[in-house]
Amino acid sequence: MRISTAAIGVAMLGAAGSVIAAAPADAHYPSRPIRWIVPVPAGSSGDFVTRIVTQKIGEKWGQQIIIDNRAGGSAIIGSDIIAKASPDGYTFGTLLTSCSQSGCYQEPAL
Repeated sequence: MRISTAAIGVAMLGAAGSVIAAAPADAHYPSRPIRWIVPVPAGSSGDFVTRIVTQKIGEKWGQQIIIDNRAGGSAIIGSDIIAKASPDGYTFGTLLTSCSQSGCYQEPAL
């Protein structure tokens, strides 16, 4: 099943709205640049939409967001980095459902 770029954009904008609206507990947050991991290659639709969304978040928070593309392994490499990131609030990531489920639910006969 193919997912359109528009569907990805709508989903990411919805998620970004909740991130932007959330009031940080620390008045000085974020005090340093934020790392945003994208598990797909630069220039892909997921990367493109992430860059649009993170630009708006960066403007709202007044802090730079660094995009870190970690493509490979059907997005497993980047997803693993996101999952193992320290929970300090300075590492975010884009997870695309079609990528994160591709290797999980395959039929054994395939």
